[in-house]
Amino acid sequence: SFAVAAKGYPITVVSAGNNKQEMLRAIENLQDGYEQILLVGHPLFIKDVIESGAKTGVNWKKRRVRMMFCSEDFSEEWRRYVLAQVSNKPSATDIISTYGSSEMLLMGHETPYSIAVRNILERTKLVQEKLFGTEKIIPNLFQYYPFLRHVETVGDNLVFTSASGIPLIRYNLHDRGRVVSFDAIHHALTAYAPVWHKEFSEIKPGSIWKLPFIALWGRSEYKIVFYAANIYPEHVRSALSYGPFFRLLTGKFAMRKGYAKNMDEYLEINIELRAGVKPRLGFTVSLQKHIVKHLRKVNMEYLFLWHPLDKDIRPHIKLRSYQDKRYFKPGLKPRSIID
Repeated sequence: SFAVAAKGYPITVVSAGNNKQEMLRAIENLQDGYEQILLVGHPLFIKDVIESGAKTGVNWKKRRVRMMFCSEDFSEEWRRYVLAQVSNKPSATDIISTYGSSEMLLMGHETPYSIAVRNILERTKLVQEKLFGTEKIIPNLFQYYPFLRHVETVGDNLVFTSASGIPLIRYNLHDRGRVVSFDAIHHALTAYAPVWHKEFSEIKPGSIWKLPFIALWGRSEYKIVFYAANIYPEHVRSALSYGPFFRLLTGKFAMRKGYAKNMDEYLEINIELRAGVKPRLGFTVSLQKHIVKHLRKVNMEYLFLWHPLDKDIRPHIKLRSYQDKRYFKPGLKPRSIID
């Protein structure tokens, strides 16, 4: 943004960090002087900014609002929900997510094509199976520039080679994912989703970049081992990415493993409520049922434990108030796993 502004384009950059009030104050004072607003940050934080702004009188639909995200995955249903809060005529490409790290900087980003492909994967199980086999969770999809980053799949991990400040050779970030060629994606769509071309009606001619894809599921070492079952944050996150929950939850959660008095393990999931939402027993029960159903669907290790293990392995759901000081302190990057 700074480089673009230096070329004379009428851009103002405000570095508000994770301070929601500062971001809203800047928007309130500056929005009338610009054609569009670009919100950049963690997706759950930006969702909170949008919802809080609407309550305080910010008319998001008055200007074109676009977003760029990092550090967190989300479903296409979630993307559509957020876009509907800021636009009467939302376009999926008004949100672009990026993939990066402190070691490699920007490694990949969404494109109109990758977003359209992901929408197809959510609705066409056969395409997902042909591309990703037994994986139950739809991955994040990013396209990348192979002449800037060399990416390999080693086992379930992504391995990177890049001429960065200190050249990194086959550097393992322990990100669970897979490299998929453009042709493999295109052929799967052509063969198993014959109406796939309708998804690309909004893509401008020449905007389909024939670049390889990174399919990303999350950190391979970032998990809780619960009765020998690996419980990954992305499994819980995808369970919470469910339309009826969007207006009640922020999307943030923090899970941990604890022990009862008899030393049986239990899985506790702390979930943040939206501002003004009160915890209700009925909602807690609904959340628990939905999460259990989803875990049994996407996590074969958890499903395997369900019948032979003579234990109650349902997660303990704790609904926490908005910006709970212990679990969801404002200004900090959300942690999905805590001690």
